[in-house]
Amino acid sequence: MCKNKILNFFQFLSSHNVHATVFCVADIAEQHKDLIKKIDNLGHEIACHSLNHNSVCDTNFIDFLNETKKAKELLEYITDDIVINIIRVGFSSE
Repeated sequence: MCKNKILNFFQFLSSHNVHATVFCVADIAEQHKDLIKKIDNLGHEIACHSLNHNSVCDTNFIDFLNETKKAKELLEYITDDIVINIIRVGFSSE
C-alpha cells in the first residue's frame, strides 16, 4: 500500500478545507491503524463499510449485525472517535 501517497491526498484535501468520508473495511483498517488515525486527525470522517468485506448475501442476519457492531467498535478504538456512518450494501461485493 502506498501509505505516503494516500496520506498526501488527504493532506491535500484538508489544506483546501475539503473533508471526506472514508468508508473502511475494519480488518484492513486494523492493519493500518497509523494511517487511519492520521486521516482521522486531519479532520476526515472514518466510516464503517464492513468488518471483512464478506458478502452480506452469504451472511445470516445475526452474524451481519454482530460483524457490523464489531467493525464499528474496532474503528472507534483506532480513531478514538465515534463512528456514525455505517454502510454495507450487498451489491458492492458481488
